[in-house]
Amino acid sequence: MKELVGLYEKTCPQLKSKESKQACAEVIVYYAQNSLKDDSKAQKWLAELDKGGNSDADLAALMEKSNQARKKGDIAKASETLKELLKRKPDPNSVYAVIANYQLGADLQQLEKWSEARKYYEAVVKAKSTDQNKDYQKLATQQVEQIDQYLFGVRIQNYIDKQDWKNVSKELKPLLQKQGAEASVDWVILWRQAEIGQKNWKEALATWDLQRKVDPDSAETAEALIQQGSLKEQIGDNSGALVSYRKVLENAADLTLEAQAVGRVSSILQQQRNYTELVEFYSQRYEKSKDPQVKKNSASEIATYYATVLENPESARIWWEKVDQGGVSQEEIAAVYELAKMDGSAGKTDSAIQRLESLVARPVPKNTQWFVLVHYQLAALYHTLEQFPDALQHYQEVAAHPEVKGLEQYRDLSNKTALQIEAYLAQLQ
Repeated sequence: MKELVGLYEKTCPQLKSKESKQACAEVIVYYAQNSLKDDSKAQKWLAELDKGGNSDADLAALMEKSNQARKKGDIAKASETLKELLKRKPDPNSVYAVIANYQLGADLQQLEKWSEARKYYEAVVKAKSTDQNKDYQKLATQQVEQIDQYLFGVRIQNYIDKQDWKNVSKELKPLLQKQGAEASVDWVILWRQAEIGQKNWKEALATWDLQRKVDPDSAETAEALIQQGSLKEQIGDNSGALVSYRKVLENAADLTLEAQAVGRVSSILQQQRNYTELVEFYSQRYEKSKDPQVKKNSASEIATYYATVLENPESARIWWEKVDQGGVSQEEIAAVYELAKMDGSAGKTDSAIQRLESLVARPVPKNTQWFVLVHYQLAALYHTLEQFPDALQHYQEVAAHPEVKGLEQYRDLSNKTALQIEAYLAQLQ
């Protein structure tokens, strides 16, 4: 085989026509690569194949040079050879032009030169479809789509980094509206964020219509419903907001989200001064819930509204009684305290004292305002009955208590009164 190749090497230069010389060189290249495994000889005769034109033989030679460089890992040289091929302006529909454009796109994509890569892939897509080209065109189409998606994401991220919500919305809105139910939930959420960032509350709320088409379940979660309710509040649709918040409460599993929904319903009804419905709302929560804390909270709210805005002390008393279960929660302490005040106002001083003494025995936590209020109320009640030793004891508890912001007057008054009682008792001895 080596002798045969040698013979061809002697014969080729003696041939007269360009075509004959190229054909001879092709034979040498073939045997050098496949039989002799002699890359240097193959490279030498590849150069002979290329005569600087754009004939099939010339282009095939350049393509082979590129392939050989690529096999050796010299991607830069391989790419430069393909660019040289394209400079010779081959038929853009030829397999040589298609393969060169596709491979250059792949090389540039590997270097993360996305825009340049896209240009070469696009040339492949635009070529006339033939049996030789169609597989490359299919792959190139996929790559163009992937690059477009990547560049779109990069562009969006740049806007986000600059908090340029207007351009984020400008990019996403038409795309997502066109895609409809096929849109990405993540993109819909980002579009909403962009509208909220611009305080376009109506547009932000409208994004939920699209999300319901894309992923209905994701638009009905507690968190989603709370956000929808909040946006409805922003545009003045309080009735719609109440519907959203009430849906949260139908199947609330997250206590934090449930508390948010309860707070918003309460706030809206208070703004509307709809206290009757507000009481009904908490009454339903009290009846339906099996959670002791929910029951306490609901009963406490109802009692407070009856005692204040609705001015119905008897109903308030009924609900305060329901709150107290013998514990030391804020709601229970407040309930007993309010009941004692009611008893005191009704002249039932002994009953008021009994309630407060039972509360002290639980005991009332010292690090709360209730400690000050309960002991001061007890002191005042005992003082009214002229049971001075007992009154003194509770005044001293308040006077010795660390200062509680907003209740300084109780401590000062208790200290002053305790001194007066001490002086009085001293006189009696």
